[in-house]
Amino acid sequence: MFRNGFEIGRVFGVPIRLDASLIILPLVYGIAMQSLRVGLVFTVILMGSVALHELGHTYTALKFGCRVRDITLMLLGGRATLLDMPREPWKEFVLAASGPLVSAVLWLGGRLLILVTGAQGLTGLFLFYLALVNKCLLFFNLIPAFPMDGGRMLRALLARRVGRLLGTFIASRIGRFVAVMMGIWGIFHFNFILVLIAIYIYQAAGFEYLMAQAEAARGNDFFFFGGPKPPPSPDDQVIISPPPYRSDHDVADVYKER
Repeated sequence: MFRNGFEIGRVFGVPIRLDASLIILPLVYGIAMQSLRVGLVFTVILMGSVALHELGHTYTALKFGCRVRDITLMLLGGRATLLDMPREPWKEFVLAASGPLVSAVLWLGGRLLILVTGAQGLTGLFLFYLALVNKCLLFFNLIPAFPMDGGRMLRALLARRVGRLLGTFIASRIGRFVAVMMGIWGIFHFNFILVLIAIYIYQAAGFEYLMAQAEAARGNDFFFFGGPKPPPSPDDQVIISPPPYRSDHDVADVYKER
């Protein structure tokens, strides 16, 4: 049942799936916050925010005439799997920016509701975590670590100046550098989920450049996943939005501050 994720519904006709790895998240956050109930609430807010972030990408992709296979929520974040991508750099920029834009709206909306309503108790805690999670999602995904959102926005800007192949090469090298720094930080702070995210980004950045080389060899402006296959890859995932995983100590401190 969980081979391709458990489907929980469809939005815009696109399946939304839960990966089996999500099972451990409530336990992780429950232990960190010393309350399984609060850990479960935090997990629901986190995954709901990631889902809305990915729906931002999905809606924009559909408006641009792209096909979206599914959205999957997993331990390392969320992904919207696109079967093809826009050819124009400005469309790629808008597509990559649409997810962070949703996170920005949720962050500011949560903060505004706290200020306007003065909510306390469970409602106040919900709004606090809604704002916190989406603030972290926004800034984390804007890091220029290709192929994350910030990295794709960077690649789109570079493509207008130096062409798609060279732009991808530069963005992928920056992405790998950021991934190495992220991995080192995660090791020294015992944040092993962040280390896994760093490994994924490092590998995905290299694969994206191989894809760009394959496109250039064919003489195409862009590779469509529905056509001939490029060098092998475990997944055809073109959008990845890791959630803002914090160390157990950090999450516990945030909870205590409330």
